[in-house]
Amino acid sequence: MNSKSILNTLDNGASSLCVALRGEENGLSTFLFHGVCRNEISAHSMYPQEGLTVELFDEFIDSFLNLGYRFVGPEDIVGGNTENEGKYGLLTFDDGYFNNTWIREVLHIYGAPAVFFITTALVIDNEKIWSDVIHCERMKRNATDAQIRREIKELNLVPVPEIRDYITAEFGTDAFRPQGDEDRPLSPAELREFAADPYVIIGNHTHSHGVLGNLPTERVKTELEHSQLILADILGKTPDFISYPYGSYSRRVVDIAKGLGFRFGITTIQRKNRLPLGEEAYMELRRFNPVSTGGKFPMNRLRSSFQLKTMLKETLQ
Repeated sequence: MNSKSILNTLDNGASSLCVALRGEENGLSTFLFHGVCRNEISAHSMYPQEGLTVELFDEFIDSFLNLGYRFVGPEDIVGGNTENEGKYGLLTFDDGYFNNTWIREVLHIYGAPAVFFITTALVIDNEKIWSDVIHCERMKRNATDAQIRREIKELNLVPVPEIRDYITAEFGTDAFRPQGDEDRPLSPAELREFAADPYVIIGNHTHSHGVLGNLPTERVKTELEHSQLILADILGKTPDFISYPYGSYSRRVVDIAKGLGFRFGITTIQRKNRLPLGEEAYMELRRFNPVSTGGKFPMNRLRSSFQLKTMLKETLQ
C-alpha cells in the first residue's frame, strides 16, 4: 500500500470515528462532480475523476436525503433560506460536459437543483478538456493509471497555452477532438436548452480553465469577463456564481470576482461549511469531492466535520 492509500485509509477512518463519537454536525455540504458515465465501461473514454454513473448519482442523493439532508441552490444560500440547525447539500458539476444532461431525470425525481459551472472555451471550440486528452492518448499507449495521474498532476502547474502546445506536439491537434457524447462538451444550443430546466443552474468556470491564483490581474479579469460575455450571448444573462478552476484562488482573485458582480464562489477545500455563513464565506465555500471506489462513496467522510487530509494539507501550506 502506497503513502496516498495509507493517508486515504486514515482519513476515512478518522472521519468515521468522528461521526460515530460526536454524531454529524449541521451545516452545508457542497459536492463536486465532473463527468457522468452511462456505465463503468464507458468511464474509460474520459479521465475517471469520480467514477460517477447515473445509477450511483441516484443512490448518492437518496442516501443523503435519508440522512435528513435537503438539497438547495445558491439562491437559497445567499437568500438566507438555510436554517442554522439544518443539514443541507449543494450539488455541483464542473467543466460543462454534455454527459451532465444524463442526470436531469434524477434531479427531477428528487426535486434537487444542481449548479453546472461552464468552461466557455470548450463549449465554443467543441474540444475535450486537456486532462481527458492525456488520459485517452496515454491509455492507447498502455500507460498505467498511476503514470497518467502523475502526468496530469504535473501539467496542472503549467499554463493552459503551454499544455496545448505539449499535447499537440505529443499527439497532434486531432487529439482534442471528442470521440462521442461521453467526452464532449455541451454545444451552445444544448447549453441554452439545458439551462432552461428549472433544476439546472448555470455558473461560471472561466474561459480557458486557467489557474487563477497564478495569473496576473489583467489575465484573471479577461478570463472572467470573456466567459461572462459568451454566457450572456448564449443564455441571455450572466451567472453570478463561480467555481475557481483547480480550486485556485486568492484574496486578489476574490476581489476581482466580486468587482465583476459575482456573489458566490466555490473552492475545492474539502470541509463542511458551518452555518450561519458570513458574507465573506459566500465567495469561499468549501466543497467535498466524492470519489467512488468499487461503486460506493465514503459516506462518513462526506458527513464528518473532521477532515484529516485537509488539515494536514493546510498545516503543510
